[in-house]
Amino acid sequence: MRRWLRFGWAAWGLAWLLFGLGMWAHHVATKAIVVPLLLEVGQSVEIPIFRLRPSVPQLELWFERGQAPRPELGEWSSNMEAEDGRALFFDAPGSRVLLRVRTSSSVEILEALPVGGQGADILTRGLVRFVDDGDAHRFSWPDAAAPNSLPRGHSRLSVSVLDVGDAIRGERIELCLQSAMGFKVSDPGYAWLWIFFFWPVLVVLLLLAGLPLVLLSRSTRFGSGGDAPAQD
Repeated sequence: MRRWLRFGWAAWGLAWLLFGLGMWAHHVATKAIVVPLLLEVGQSVEIPIFRLRPSVPQLELWFERGQAPRPELGEWSSNMEAEDGRALFFDAPGSRVLLRVRTSSSVEILEALPVGGQGADILTRGLVRFVDDGDAHRFSWPDAAAPNSLPRGHSRLSVSVLDVGDAIRGERIELCLQSAMGFKVSDPGYAWLWIFFFWPVLVVLLLLAGLPLVLLSRSTRFGSGGDAPAQD
């Protein structure tokens, strides 16, 4: 096999290797972790985490949707007359949930917002930094920028319940640590992995790039395998 053709095959193999590494990194970056949590004061959970680079933990509470309305979870209807640019005010904030979130480098107190999203079976409440201002209707917004408290590599996140409203006390819910990267939003440093959402296109491009190598290899092989010229 000619040297330039061997180089082409080596480059194509390297492209597949980089594609595989990119797919692994994309899987790690887009993987959310969901653990059960009992809403009782003193209850706690620990979440093992792996991050490709330092990031901020983004947490949500997932409640069962059920058949009946759940006014105890609040309603995402902001009181615009009370807005001051540094906070959101809700007429129906929902039952209180306070969590202590501890990493290897920081400790934060977070509080649950009213229901801000829903799926077929769940209602979600986001978590923001708790500001002890005595007003249950006021929430810090935009949420104060937290440090990159999740380090690169393996770590653990400890979450404990500090306070919970009577209407939801004792309920078993799920705590979701959101992925570092999503289709629309990602933590800093992860944007380069966005292209792997379209991995089928990348596979097709790699296969198309390999087709000339296959054809050239076949032509080189058969072209050099003919009968030798007769000797006088």
